[in-house]
Amino acid sequence: MSSSPSFSKKKILVLASTGFIIRNLVLGKFIDALPKNVEIFVAVPDPNDPVLKEIFESKGIKAIPFFKEYSEAQDSLKMILGWHNIYYRFKQGQKKTKSFTLQMKLWESSVSWKRRLAEQILITIGKFFTLINLFDWVEKQYLNYIRNRRTTKLWKDALINLQPELLLSTMLSHAYKRNCSIDLPAVIAANDLKIKTCTLIQSWDNLSSKIALLPPFLTKVFSWSESMNDEINQYYPSIRQEKIKITGGPQFDFHKDNLILEDRHIFCNTLNIDTNRPYIVIATGTETWMPDEPEKVIRLTEKLKTVMPELQVLIRLHPKDYGIRWNKFDGIIKELDLRLQYTHPNQHMDEGGFTPPIDFYKEQVNTLFHSAVVLNSSSTITVDAALIDKPVICIAYDLKYDTKFPEGRSFAFTQSNHYQKLIVTSGVRLAYSEQECIDLIKFCLNNPNEDKFGREKIVETVTQFSDGKAGIRLAEEISSLLGSSIILKISEFEDNTNKNFIYTK
Repeated sequence: MSSSPSFSKKKILVLASTGFIIRNLVLGKFIDALPKNVEIFVAVPDPNDPVLKEIFESKGIKAIPFFKEYSEAQDSLKMILGWHNIYYRFKQGQKKTKSFTLQMKLWESSVSWKRRLAEQILITIGKFFTLINLFDWVEKQYLNYIRNRRTTKLWKDALINLQPELLLSTMLSHAYKRNCSIDLPAVIAANDLKIKTCTLIQSWDNLSSKIALLPPFLTKVFSWSESMNDEINQYYPSIRQEKIKITGGPQFDFHKDNLILEDRHIFCNTLNIDTNRPYIVIATGTETWMPDEPEKVIRLTEKLKTVMPELQVLIRLHPKDYGIRWNKFDGIIKELDLRLQYTHPNQHMDEGGFTPPIDFYKEQVNTLFHSAVVLNSSSTITVDAALIDKPVICIAYDLKYDTKFPEGRSFAFTQSNHYQKLIVTSGVRLAYSEQECIDLIKFCLNNPNEDKFGREKIVETVTQFSDGKAGIRLAEEISSLLGSSIILKISEFEDNTNKNFIYTK
């Protein structure tokens, strides 16, 4: 009597160093779409987080600690002449984008002329190395430096013990000057051990706004769209075209799900908003990004109340904004009947804090769906609003002069490489003054479908697939890399799940 064949489980390791990745990928549709004979390990900042532990156990996921590469001392000679800064400045000389220049202004404080001179020399050398086709050699030296770091050795030991067949990186395209990408040591260790290494581009602005290293040895690079592919080819030409695969953006997988939509009356009651009157959403950034935002929003609301008293205003705070800077405006906020919607998790997202995606996106999607107009300052909420087909306005003016941004901070961010791609679609309208903002709100209230085609172009530009299956598509690609016997087709997954999606393609 023959016994049925047994299949050993194939292990994968997913790197999830932030709450953003935990929320959008690990707890999204990706993990659930993987075949049952794949054993899933996830590296997180706190494997003992009780909430995360309970969710992981219910999904059969095993958590391991995430080993961090710690930054060198800021402004020290060791940091300036260290490999992290050398590579950062060399790459800066190679990657000349407005998006990156804006990041530089935002995060780098004023320094001495000696420091500026040293960094300018490194940038010039980087340009020269690019000119004489020696930049690949520089990257190899930098990779060797990371290879010998303690963090990489910790990852190598962990991988030898775990023996996964594939490692999926999620933050490789996100790096700062005092540190390489937080995922890079693990990726190098995996490659040295002949483990398949893949990366998912973390965000739609990373390729133009961040200095990171995407090693040419990567097995696969998963992008969101053709537009993102073009950026990979432009900024990382050593990545061969056949290694790039479009799967879409997993963070948009819940936007088209009918099951999370609530009745307008029920939802508005939870926010204490009058169901019979329109409301606009103003989505904010962080204090570092937009320091004058509370004053700007309050002043705009005051003006709106005089010209459109029936209009309600909901302020949706950024997930990294804990609302402290808004406290001093409590009195005027109550007087104007403003609604503040807090979206932050208990623990900061950079430290692994998260809100389960079904909870986060149920609130976000309903907030946008039931609104009349969505305002923001050059943020991803432009894409979220476009996916839900809501008129969207970008605030491109400031209240105060900013020495870092003499042209205007809010205006400067509209000029970034990644946001300009949205502007040219005509799917988002720019307000260059407070009065223009009020006029545009009036226009959008009266003409909600005017920019519909442009909004569709925004969606196509950022995430080519808007069918709610980016995570599923990524799972299929990972499955195929593990062996054809366990490939899970998207059509098969649909047969076993609800089909309550609103398709736009």
